[in-house]
Amino acid sequence: MIVNDSAVSRDYVCEGETRYGDGSPQKDTGRLGFEVRWWIPFWSDESRGAKFQSKNHLTYLAIRLKKTGEGNFSEYTEFFDAKDWSDTFTFRRAVGELRFSRVRSNGKLMHSFMGECKEAR
Repeated sequence: MIVNDSAVSRDYVCEGETRYGDGSPQKDTGRLGFEVRWWIPFWSDESRGAKFQSKNHLTYLAIRLKKTGEGNFSEYTEFFDAKDWSDTFTFRRAVGELRFSRVRSNGKLMHSFMGECKEAR
């Protein structure tokens, strides 16, 4: 058995706005790839990951998502704090809302995305 083939993945198409620094929000579209690695909970809470790529060249990777709720009413969040910046990520599956941002330690926004996602068919 190949473990990587055992992951459950979902893809979403997202529409919203990106913002870089102090700039104005810009309309943007992108794809959110969402993966649940079911075998990892046996030894870790980090069983879910997501990657977002937009047409405006914004890429975001969330690797330590925490899940609350069940089924369509689940919510996935991550907060990551590093020395020079911090990340926040929230995906509310019931309404398809996606929000994430990276902020410098001095409080200045580096980049963000806010929008709605629908499961790709």
